[in-house]
Amino acid sequence: MSRLPALLLTVVCAGLEAQSTQDIEVPLRDGKLSVLGLARTVLDAYGFDGSAIDFPDVQLPIEGATGIATVFAIDRALGDAIDLDWAPSGGGLVLRIDDTELRVLRHEAKRRFARWVGSLVGEDVLARKYELTVPDDLRADESCVVCVHGVDSRPATFDALRAYLANADPPVRSGTFGYANDEAVDRIARELSTHLRALRERDPERRVVLIGHSMGGLVCRYMLETPGLDPGNVDTLIMLGTPNQGSRLARLRSTIDVAEFLRDLGERPKLMSTFLDGLGEAGWDLWPESALLTELAKRRRNEAVEYHLILGDRGVMSGAARDALRDELLPECHRVYREKLRGWFDDLDEIVDGAGDGAVSLERGRLDGVEEVVVPFGHRALLSPDAADAVFGRIRGWID
Repeated sequence: MSRLPALLLTVVCAGLEAQSTQDIEVPLRDGKLSVLGLARTVLDAYGFDGSAIDFPDVQLPIEGATGIATVFAIDRALGDAIDLDWAPSGGGLVLRIDDTELRVLRHEAKRRFARWVGSLVGEDVLARKYELTVPDDLRADESCVVCVHGVDSRPATFDALRAYLANADPPVRSGTFGYANDEAVDRIARELSTHLRALRERDPERRVVLIGHSMGGLVCRYMLETPGLDPGNVDTLIMLGTPNQGSRLARLRSTIDVAEFLRDLGERPKLMSTFLDGLGEAGWDLWPESALLTELAKRRRNEAVEYHLILGDRGVMSGAARDALRDELLPECHRVYREKLRGWFDDLDEIVDGAGDGAVSLERGRLDGVEEVVVPFGHRALLSPDAADAVFGRIRGWID
């Protein structure tokens, strides 16, 4: 049997923000499975307009021995992430989409593609550099402060904060953890855990304070709240603008990644940097109700760690301006995703002044069991010199 229908369905499902596991009834007609009808049903299940798509249909018989073999073949071709099976009633089929498995499938597909691109130019584009830098002459009673940056950022984003802390009375010296910033949150968390465990082996009595900006806060939380990853030497976590429940701007990253790849196809150094910076998993992990955030939401806070959270409320436009932008763009959009986009805009508090900081909304930044401090700054401005009194001063007090 041709793998085209299975491949097509996998591509369609991989582009959706699945919510844990979803069961979808598969349409049948005269004992046959319509691939076009199946694609439309999947799109409808996720809020798109499936009737707006059209392509040459493939009718697959599912009755009798041939039908059983067809269903089995499609199920095998889809892999573990997407399961096609007989409905319990016996009257049809059910498509089960598991976003946790789909996340693994998507990541592995990107790794294979990146490895293939690297083989063409003779470079290992999957090599990653993770670096923990800490002061080497800390006092015996001094905590080791480590700053963890977010997506599309780097350790230098903490320069103003680190300078403030170094000039405080008494001074606080700090280090950083750098990583490929577009990689999966759980992979970065495992690397951070490895480095902090090594620090604990060298200096078992040293306590660690983590300061995570944006996705950096999620990396720290994942490490501290995942059994087996807690290095055991962290006593304080300070989160700045962390999307604890995701950000609706995150899905735009996938579009940006594709655009950058196409832009840099003819320029080898830039093309390689696209992969060396990660595989675009950060955007998927940061989407509200992503597999990773759904898993993390079930975890308890680490009882050995003191949590602090600062959120900004200076967005980039008013709610009225957001609505006007929505109304201007929607008529130009294809019908298949027009209503989906309308819902996305209506819930886009991240960019609205007073409701978000331009990247993370107050609502989705909050974390159960942790009291947030709201300050009048945008997402990146949380680490600017202008935030010295409102943000840096609080951080200095929490380190004590």
